[in-house]
Amino acid sequence: MSSTRLYVFISLLTSLHVGSQVHAQQFVFLDSIPVVGDNIVVDKMGFMYGVGTDYIVKYNSSGDSLFYFSNKLLGEIDQLEVSIALRPLLFYKNSNQIIVTDNTLSAQLNQSIALEQLDWQQVTRIASSFNNNKIWLYDQSNFELLLISHQLQIEQRSGNLLQLIGLDTLDVLQIKEYQNKVYINNPKSGIHVFDLFGTYYNTIHLKNLADFELYNNHIVSFKNDSIGFYNMLSFQENKFPLPIKDFGAITLKNDLLYILKSGIIFRYKTIE
Repeated sequence: MSSTRLYVFISLLTSLHVGSQVHAQQFVFLDSIPVVGDNIVVDKMGFMYGVGTDYIVKYNSSGDSLFYFSNKLLGEIDQLEVSIALRPLLFYKNSNQIIVTDNTLSAQLNQSIALEQLDWQQVTRIASSFNNNKIWLYDQSNFELLLISHQLQIEQRSGNLLQLIGLDTLDVLQIKEYQNKVYINNPKSGIHVFDLFGTYYNTIHLKNLADFELYNNHIVSFKNDSIGFYNMLSFQENKFPLPIKDFGAITLKNDLLYILKSGIIFRYKTIE
């Protein structure tokens, strides 16, 4: 091989190696923060919440613990909803209760919602609505998406989703409101999208997802030690390996990736 051809060949290998490294490096490590709890939730203001079986600890972005909440009488916390950072909601599925708190995790007087007294016996997931601080509920007994007001009146309802979408079963793992749409995650069929009136819009066929986030017109999913970015405008999905495997919990807020492993949150800056 001539010296010129050898130089071109080595240059090509180098460029391919550098290019693959740049493509693979999607996350820049920032720091690590010790926390308590076996799950994490992060709000849009960057506050982090360590969630245990029956308690929550709120941390600031520097990792300082700020506030603590626990109510052992209500049992296990099934969901912490912090889409509205100043109004976190705690959902206790087994006791059928929603506790409304403020930004200090203090329960608000007259804001505990006993769902069984309102004839909703099988609510399985909840979500905050940005429409006047209302709440979305999924009622498993009627396979229905509901929007309720402060006065606990039904503002909107979807009707039976099995009939509307044409499903045999529906196991809603998440509800999220984002840019005037409501997204519910049913792993067997995908992510079903509704408008703010509870009217069915379409289905995004991202199946078998245990968790997803909505960010910058993307559905962000975590599956098999990889992170997927599905562009809702171009309908294209890109997947990248995660920097940490075998983690306990993971979430993406704004452009920061939070990974919980062995009592430590590892934070990464995402890059495009």
